[in-house]
Amino acid sequence: MNRTNSIWQSYIDANNLSKSHICPICGFCGQFVSKNNKPSECPGCGSQSRDRLYWLYIVDHNLDSSSGSILHFNPQKGMREKLRNSPNSKYRVLGISDLCNIPADDESEDSIIANYVIDRSDDPNSALAEVTRVLRPNGLAMISIFFSKNNDLFSIPRRFTKDEYMTLVKSTGLDAKAFTASDLYDDIMLFICGIEAETPLVIARKPAF
Repeated sequence: MNRTNSIWQSYIDANNLSKSHICPICGFCGQFVSKNNKPSECPGCGSQSRDRLYWLYIVDHNLDSSSGSILHFNPQKGMREKLRNSPNSKYRVLGISDLCNIPADDESEDSIIANYVIDRSDDPNSALAEVTRVLRPNGLAMISIFFSKNNDLFSIPRRFTKDEYMTLVKSTGLDAKAFTASDLYDDIMLFICGIEAETPLVIARKPAF
C-alpha cells in the first residue's frame, strides 16, 4: 500500500470520515468547494484536484523529505510552504518565465517539479530541453499537463494530445510515462482527497547513461 493510502485510510477509519474530504497538503477535513457537482477547491489551502494528486506522489516518493535539490516551477502555495520548510532539501522556486532559460548549471538538480506549466511556456520544446539539461542523471521530473481531451477538467484549452506531448518529452532525451490518478490510487483514496480519476500525471527520468 502507498504511504499516503496507509496514513489516510487509518485516519478515515478512526474518525468515521466516509462523507468528508481530507486535503493531503494542509490537512483540512470537511467539504471541498464544488465545481460541476464535484469536489474541487480545498477551503484550507486553495488546492485543486491536480495539486492534491501530485502532492500524494511527492509524499509517496519521499520528495517531501529528500536531501537533494528540488526546482519547483509556479508551485501551489500550501505545497511551496511545506517543501520550503523541509529541513533536508535544497528547495528553490522559479516562475514560468524561467522555463526556457533555467538559471541552473548542467546536471545540477535531483528533482524538478513543473506540473501544468510546460504548455504555458513560450516554447514547450525549449522548456523540456532545459529541464533535461539541468536534471542530474537518473533525476526525476514531474512535468504533467492537461491533455487536449481533458479540457473538461480545466477552463483553459490545451495545446497537446497525450501522444503529441509524450513524443515531445521523449524527443528531449527523457524517459517518461503518463499516468492518471486512477492508475495510482484507488477510488476511496481519490474520493477522500477530492481528486478526479482522469487527472493526468507525467513522470520522467533522465537516463543515467
